[in-house]
Amino acid sequence: LTTIDPASATGKTKELLDAVQSKLGLVPNMTKVMANSPAVLESYLAFSGALGHSSINAKLREQIAIVTAQSTACSYCLSAHTAIGKMLGLSADELASSRKAGSTQAK
Repeated sequence: LTTIDPASATGKTKELLDAVQSKLGLVPNMTKVMANSPAVLESYLAFSGALGHSSINAKLREQIAIVTAQSTACSYCLSAHTAIGKMLGLSADELASSRKAGSTQAK
């Protein structure tokens, strides 16, 4: 699959990629690939949005994503979730600890 350039996207694809850009300040490659099927991208964004209503706050969700990426050796995911964790205010120590499943939060 190829990536969809947000600058040349049209219709629903452009609308979805613009929403990602607005929320994150960038459009990750994974969403550019998902944009090959607006239904896939829309479903992913809806699922991600639904997780935002869980009892687990955004920082802890990213810490969980970081340890998952570390344990599955997914360097793309580790890089992406570390960057998002930084944007959410996780410190360098918290990010490093997250890779080892460490957290100051009991949850």
